[in-house]
Amino acid sequence: MGKGMDEALESPRRLLGRPPGDATFPSGPVSGTLEAAMVLDAVSAEVHEGFERVVFTFHHFGSSPGVWADLPAVYAVSADAPPFTFRASGEPLAVEGRAFLRVNFLEMYGHASSDQPTPSGAFPGRSPPELRPGLEVVAQVCRSDDFEGYLEWIIGLTRGARWRVTRLDAPVRLLVDVENRVQLTPLGSA
Repeated sequence: MGKGMDEALESPRRLLGRPPGDATFPSGPVSGTLEAAMVLDAVSAEVHEGFERVVFTFHHFGSSPGVWADLPAVYAVSADAPPFTFRASGEPLAVEGRAFLRVNFLEMYGHASSDQPTPSGAFPGRSPPELRPGLEVVAQVCRSDDFEGYLEWIIGLTRGARWRVTRLDAPVRLLVDVENRVQLTPLGSA
Protein backbone atom coordinates (compact mmCIF):
# COMPACT_ATOMS: atom_id res chain seq x y z
CA MET A 1 0.00 0.00 0.00
CA GLY A 2 1.11 3.57 -0.67
CA LYS A 3 1.72 6.15 1.99
CA GLY A 4 -1.65 7.86 1.30
CA MET A 5 -3.58 4.62 1.92
CA ASP A 6 -1.67 3.98 5.16
CA GLU A 7 -2.59 7.48 6.36
CA ALA A 8 -6.25 6.97 5.42
CA LEU A 9 -6.42 3.68 7.32
CA GLU A 10 -4.70 5.21 10.34
CA SER A 11 -6.79 8.40 10.53
CA PRO A 12 -9.76 6.94 12.51
CA ARG A 13 -7.32 5.70 15.18
CA ARG A 14 -5.72 9.15 15.41
CA LEU A 15 -9.15 10.78 15.68
CA LEU A 16 -10.14 8.56 18.58
CA GLY A 17 -6.93 9.25 20.53
CA ARG A 18 -6.67 13.04 20.04
CA PRO A 19 -8.06 15.70 22.35
CA PRO A 20 -10.92 17.68 20.80
CA GLY A 21 -9.96 20.49 18.45
CA ASP A 22 -10.95 22.10 15.16
CA ALA A 23 -9.21 19.41 13.09
CA THR A 24 -10.84 16.49 14.90
CA PHE A 25 -14.38 17.93 14.97
CA PRO A 26 -14.88 19.38 11.47
CA SER A 27 -18.69 19.70 11.94
CA GLY A 28 -19.50 19.76 8.25
CA PRO A 29 -21.86 17.56 6.29
CA VAL A 30 -20.41 14.06 5.95
CA SER A 31 -21.40 11.20 3.67
CA GLY A 32 -20.00 7.83 2.73
CA THR A 33 -20.83 4.20 2.13
CA LEU A 34 -21.24 1.11 4.27
CA GLU A 35 -21.48 -2.52 3.18
CA ALA A 36 -24.51 -3.84 1.29
CA ALA A 37 -27.37 -5.85 2.81
CA MET A 38 -27.20 -4.38 6.32
CA VAL A 39 -29.84 -4.04 9.04
CA LEU A 40 -29.71 -1.63 11.98
CA ASP A 41 -29.04 -3.74 15.05
CA ALA A 42 -28.69 -1.18 17.85
CA VAL A 43 -28.50 2.52 18.64
CA SER A 44 -26.63 3.56 21.76
CA ALA A 45 -25.03 6.63 23.32
CA GLU A 46 -22.04 6.85 25.63
CA VAL A 47 -19.76 9.45 27.15
CA HIS A 48 -16.00 9.69 26.56
CA GLU A 49 -13.45 12.23 27.70
CA GLY A 50 -14.16 15.38 25.68
CA PHE A 51 -17.06 13.99 23.61
CA GLU A 52 -20.27 12.00 23.61
CA ARG A 53 -20.82 9.24 21.05
CA VAL A 54 -23.96 7.99 19.32
CA VAL A 55 -23.33 4.52 17.86
CA PHE A 56 -25.38 2.95 15.06
CA THR A 57 -24.49 -0.78 14.92
CA PHE A 58 -25.46 -2.98 11.97
CA HIS A 59 -25.49 -6.68 11.07
CA HIS A 60 -25.55 -8.47 7.70
CA PHE A 61 -28.56 -10.32 6.37
CA GLY A 62 -27.90 -14.06 6.62
CA SER A 63 -28.72 -14.63 2.94
CA SER A 64 -29.39 -12.41 -0.04
CA PRO A 65 -32.63 -10.50 0.70
CA GLY A 66 -33.29 -9.41 -2.89
CA VAL A 67 -32.20 -7.27 -5.78
CA TRP A 68 -30.88 -4.43 -3.56
CA ALA A 69 -28.49 -6.79 -1.75
CA ASP A 70 -25.55 -5.71 -3.92
CA LEU A 71 -26.11 -1.97 -3.49
CA PRO A 72 -23.83 -0.35 -0.91
CA ALA A 73 -25.58 1.50 1.87
CA VAL A 74 -25.05 5.25 1.82
CA TYR A 75 -25.03 7.47 4.91
CA ALA A 76 -25.17 11.24 5.33
CA VAL A 77 -24.90 13.32 8.53
CA SER A 78 -25.61 17.05 8.65
CA ALA A 79 -26.79 19.80 10.99
CA ASP A 80 -30.50 20.52 10.75
CA ALA A 81 -33.30 22.51 12.39
CA PRO A 82 -36.94 21.82 13.26
CA PRO A 83 -39.68 21.29 12.40
CA PHE A 84 -39.21 17.53 12.09
CA THR A 85 -41.82 14.99 11.00
CA PHE A 86 -42.38 11.27 10.95
CA ARG A 87 -41.80 10.89 7.20
CA ALA A 88 -44.34 8.11 6.60
CA SER A 89 -47.28 9.89 8.25
CA GLY A 90 -46.21 13.53 8.10
CA GLU A 91 -47.06 13.86 11.79
CA PRO A 92 -44.90 16.28 13.80
CA LEU A 93 -41.88 14.80 15.59
CA ALA A 94 -40.83 16.59 18.77
CA VAL A 95 -37.12 16.15 19.45
CA GLU A 96 -35.61 17.48 22.66
CA GLY A 97 -32.75 19.89 22.09
CA ARG A 98 -31.51 23.29 20.96
CA ALA A 99 -29.32 22.04 18.08
CA PHE A 100 -29.83 18.99 15.87
CA LEU A 101 -28.07 16.50 13.61
CA ARG A 102 -29.86 14.49 10.90
CA VAL A 103 -28.48 11.00 10.14
CA ASN A 104 -29.74 9.37 6.93
CA PHE A 105 -29.13 5.86 5.59
CA LEU A 106 -30.11 4.73 2.09
CA GLU A 107 -30.25 1.02 1.19
CA MET A 108 -30.18 0.22 4.91
CA TYR A 109 -32.96 -1.34 6.93
CA GLY A 110 -34.24 -0.76 10.44
CA HIS A 111 -35.74 -4.24 10.50
CA ALA A 112 -35.26 -7.50 8.67
CA SER A 113 -37.55 -8.09 5.72
CA SER A 114 -40.50 -10.35 6.45
CA ASP A 115 -38.92 -13.29 4.62
CA GLN A 116 -35.69 -13.10 6.64
CA PRO A 117 -35.28 -14.41 10.19
CA THR A 118 -34.20 -11.87 12.82
CA PRO A 119 -30.67 -12.74 14.01
CA SER A 120 -30.28 -13.50 17.71
CA GLY A 121 -29.46 -10.36 19.68
CA ALA A 122 -31.18 -8.07 17.13
CA PHE A 123 -34.16 -5.95 18.02
CA PRO A 124 -37.34 -7.95 17.36
CA GLY A 125 -38.91 -6.48 14.24
CA ARG A 126 -37.26 -3.03 14.34
CA SER A 127 -34.82 -0.74 16.05
CA PRO A 128 -36.00 1.34 19.05
CA PRO A 129 -37.89 4.51 18.08
CA GLU A 130 -35.95 6.76 20.46
CA LEU A 131 -33.14 6.93 22.97
CA ARG A 132 -32.85 9.37 25.90
CA PRO A 133 -29.30 8.77 27.15
CA GLY A 134 -29.26 11.50 29.83
CA LEU A 135 -25.89 12.87 28.68
CA GLU A 136 -24.64 16.44 28.97
CA VAL A 137 -24.96 17.30 25.25
CA VAL A 138 -26.83 14.41 23.56
CA ALA A 139 -30.38 14.82 24.84
CA GLN A 140 -32.36 12.50 22.54
CA VAL A 141 -31.96 10.29 19.47
CA CYS A 142 -35.22 9.73 17.53
CA ARG A 143 -36.06 7.66 14.48
CA SER A 144 -38.04 9.73 12.00
CA ASP A 145 -38.20 7.27 9.10
CA ASP A 146 -37.78 3.56 8.33
CA PHE A 147 -39.33 2.75 4.98
CA GLU A 148 -38.16 0.69 2.00
CA GLY A 149 -34.44 0.97 2.59
CA TYR A 150 -34.43 4.53 3.92
CA LEU A 151 -33.63 5.19 7.59
CA GLU A 152 -33.51 8.59 9.21
CA TRP A 153 -32.58 9.57 12.77
CA ILE A 154 -32.53 12.99 14.45
CA ILE A 155 -30.02 13.63 17.25
CA GLY A 156 -31.15 16.39 19.63
CA LEU A 157 -28.37 18.30 21.39
CA THR A 158 -28.71 20.49 24.49
CA ARG A 159 -26.52 23.13 22.79
CA GLY A 160 -24.63 23.72 19.58
CA ALA A 161 -21.46 21.62 19.49
CA ARG A 162 -18.82 20.51 17.02
CA TRP A 163 -19.10 16.94 15.74
CA ARG A 164 -17.43 14.26 13.62
CA VAL A 165 -18.39 10.97 11.98
CA THR A 166 -16.36 7.74 11.85
CA ARG A 167 -17.11 4.35 10.30
CA LEU A 168 -15.81 1.15 11.96
CA ASP A 169 -16.00 -2.52 10.95
CA ALA A 170 -16.45 -5.86 12.74
CA PRO A 171 -19.25 -5.14 13.50
CA VAL A 172 -20.13 -2.36 11.07
CA ARG A 173 -20.76 0.82 13.06
CA LEU A 174 -21.28 4.48 12.32
CA LEU A 175 -20.08 6.73 15.15
CA VAL A 176 -21.33 10.30 15.57
CA ASP A 177 -19.13 12.05 18.15
CA VAL A 178 -20.29 15.35 19.62
CA GLU A 179 -17.83 17.52 21.52
CA ASN A 180 -18.93 18.11 25.10
CA ARG A 181 -16.37 20.71 26.13
CA VAL A 182 -17.59 24.26 26.54
CA GLN A 183 -15.97 26.60 24.01
CA LEU A 184 -15.28 29.97 25.64
CA THR A 185 -14.99 33.06 23.48
CA PRO A 186 -12.51 35.75 24.61
CA LEU A 187 -14.09 38.97 25.87
CA GLY A 188 -14.53 41.58 23.19
CA SER A 189 -14.60 39.11 20.29
CA ALA A 190 -17.58 39.09 18.00
